[in-house]
Amino acid sequence: MRVVIFRDGGVANLIAKKVVYNVQCAHRGMSLNHTKGNRMSAARVMGGLTLCLLAGLGREAAAQNAAPPGVYTAEQSTRGEEVYRKECSRCHSTKDHSSADFRQSWNGQSVRALFDYLRFTMPDDDPAALNEQQYLDVTAYLLKLNGMPSGESALVADTTALKKLVIDIKAPGPAERSGPSLRRLFRSTR
Repeated sequence: MRVVIFRDGGVANLIAKKVVYNVQCAHRGMSLNHTKGNRMSAARVMGGLTLCLLAGLGREAAAQNAAPPGVYTAEQSTRGEEVYRKECSRCHSTKDHSSADFRQSWNGQSVRALFDYLRFTMPDDDPAALNEQQYLDVTAYLLKLNGMPSGESALVADTTALKKLVIDIKAPGPAERSGPSLRRLFRSTR
């Protein structure tokens, strides 16, 4: 099997690395979900590969203009923070999702690419386990963590609308540059 790792180092690259790791585990008969003993299904492998292709196209297909201010509500990001603390903080810290590496990887990507990435790959031990609204809320929370302002309109699961919204994350300050690397977010593919 040949997997193309994209040169831009963006989301498609991260997803491809995770898919390669998952395929290697499945090939070796290893369990990806160490707590439940579930094995990687062919559908998840194909879904991950499809997502890699879509994410690779997402940067080019995203609208050229940044998302307008206020693409989510404060209430939505508060709900997202609650979901994050309950589900995501088992493996991640807020620094993982607001570091210079995170900002570099996601700046210029569509909000849909972030939403789809979360929806199809998280939680790591049980992807797609949350409902659609919870993934939207966590997406809003991650936007808030990275300085995008809230507004009057909530994020909705309209994939066309989400695709038109482009993440515009300002460069981090000097104190933020020492945050953990995205490499910590994913298991090594070695």
